[in-house]
Amino acid sequence: MSLFSFLQNRWHKICLIYKTDIILFCEFEGRRIMGKTPSNRALYTPAKIGTMELKNRWIMLAMHTGYAQKDGGFSKRDYAFYRERASGGMAAITLVGAVNEEGEQERMHRLDRPDLAEGLKKVCNIIHEADTKVIVQLFHAGRNKRITDEQPIMPVAPFAVPSPIYRTMPRVMSEDDIQRTIADFANAAKHCRDCGADAVEVSVSAGYLLSQFLSPLVNQRTDAWGGDSDARMRFPTAVLIAIREAVGKQYPILIKISGGDMLGGYDLQYMADFINQLPAGTVDGVTVTGGWHEAPVPQISYHVKPGAFSYLARQIREKTGLPVIACNRIHTEDVAEQILEAGDADFVGAARPFLTDPQFINKMQSSKPYYPCQACNKGCIERVLKGEDVACAFNPEAGREYLIKKPRTVDRNLLVGGAGPVGLMAAVYAARSGNRVTVMTRDPEIGGRLNLACKPPFKQGLKKFAEAAAAELRELGVVIETNAPVTKDSILARHVDEVFLAFGAEPIRLKLAGVEKLKAYTADEVLNNPKIELGKKVIVAGGGSVGLETAEYLATKCNPDGDRNVTVVEMEEKAGKDLGGIKWIMMTALKDLQVSVLTSTKLLCCTQEGVAVEKEGKETCLPADTLIFAVGAKPRHDLELETWLQEKKIPYHIIGDAQKPSNVMNGLAELYRTFYQLEKG
Repeated sequence: MSLFSFLQNRWHKICLIYKTDIILFCEFEGRRIMGKTPSNRALYTPAKIGTMELKNRWIMLAMHTGYAQKDGGFSKRDYAFYRERASGGMAAITLVGAVNEEGEQERMHRLDRPDLAEGLKKVCNIIHEADTKVIVQLFHAGRNKRITDEQPIMPVAPFAVPSPIYRTMPRVMSEDDIQRTIADFANAAKHCRDCGADAVEVSVSAGYLLSQFLSPLVNQRTDAWGGDSDARMRFPTAVLIAIREAVGKQYPILIKISGGDMLGGYDLQYMADFINQLPAGTVDGVTVTGGWHEAPVPQISYHVKPGAFSYLARQIREKTGLPVIACNRIHTEDVAEQILEAGDADFVGAARPFLTDPQFINKMQSSKPYYPCQACNKGCIERVLKGEDVACAFNPEAGREYLIKKPRTVDRNLLVGGAGPVGLMAAVYAARSGNRVTVMTRDPEIGGRLNLACKPPFKQGLKKFAEAAAAELRELGVVIETNAPVTKDSILARHVDEVFLAFGAEPIRLKLAGVEKLKAYTADEVLNNPKIELGKKVIVAGGGSVGLETAEYLATKCNPDGDRNVTVVEMEEKAGKDLGGIKWIMMTALKDLQVSVLTSTKLLCCTQEGVAVEKEGKETCLPADTLIFAVGAKPRHDLELETWLQEKKIPYHIIGDAQKPSNVMNGLAELYRTFYQLEKG
């Protein structure tokens, strides 16, 4: 049976298939878990992995934070970060550390340094104080190690096949390297046990060292450690056996695997065979993720439907009989409960949702709104792959918990003008600090640009951020007024001590000759009005994220007859530069939709036939009846109001896009710095 048929026969719906039998997008069609309270949900029942008793089924998965000290020790930043998350209600937190110098990434914790034991002991104690277990992932990057001036050591691998992520050629591991690395894994596991960790998890996933040995695409050895499928299993098997011998029979050992590399090297059945050939009692549980990082399949971005890869966990559970942790895009209670009730897994794992809202499990249990992870990857995955520390686009406090916060104003009457993400969070920060706050927006609903940003495919979750902020503001006693522009009279009537102006930005409309000959709109106008009059031949001016997402919207949601021709025109050499690591997903989708993207192309003027452009010194005319401007934005100001505030000596601050148009991550980060005087603890 093909993968497609298999999924059809179960309760997944395939929305798009990428090339072969690999899922791009799928969604649950199973029963909703309605009418259940936290008290009778499987999610909140205790369970065990080996001898480790867990109070519920939520596991915080490993994330490389980049918060370690230069020597690989734990920092006060780590302690504050994990203290905040340990209080969030999960059963266990997974830390990650390198087993040796060859395998570490930048600013990763080191598990082979006895002199750093006190730091690991301290973070274990911090997490244990919150009745939360500690799992430590044993990590070795293999060929996917980033070489820097700080870490110039050459990466190692089973064979001389370069890293597709960092484009570096690794050194082939010798017999001595292999034996030493086996010992390093075992010593690291014993170190974790002795420092108070409740279990270890061995990384055999995502294209790192142990999974590299399993793949014939990377492991092209012909000695005892490669050559056929059995030989390729030998090294990770030896590692796991050595770990078991080092920690004893009763200590819990988990492995994290990819459900196939999704590159054509190995599949899920091979991974099940690998687990089943291990000596009995070697491992106690399995965390099952998608494919390798470099696989041409979206796995953790917002393009992937929640719970899309739980079918992989189900098969491993059925084939091995071991407790299984499902992961990848599991960030809501209903999705998690569906996975458990369907028998796909025994536990559910997440990482990024705990960045966005450390308390999201506690909030779910008490039926309170929480700030949802948007799976944008901006502050987390993309930063880590560039050697930067972990942050969150929607939570600027993530990673800054160790700083002492002093609010700018306390117990004052504040007014926030504008209810976009920056305006809403300005109100939240102000109210948390004990101020009396009113939010006013001229719009009929809160959310600002989020209400437009959620219109393109797969981005509907953005609106939930505004909903969560509004819910918290109501709890804090903040008054939110819609259809209420900020005026002199409204400020005087409320006896305001300080004003925050978050009026956002307005789109730029190019002054092209002859533009009146075409239907011409901004991207905002198109996204805001589903009934807007559009033609069949559309040019989108601007190849940034707004332009590309608008083009996708025009070719899908706003294209009932499916016959609209859309072309994106970008002046720069490359389009989608602000999309970061998910750019390839967008470009693949546009190609499938037959949307043309022209780069290094300059708009000249409009004619009755379309839009005249210049590319490589040659002029041509692109047939068009509609032109959409997506070329940026300019701050929206009320100069009269600002002058009046100055005259009245009422302190005011221009924040967010009204100060400088940018993305949500930059806007919220700048707001956080503006509102709080941050002092190092």
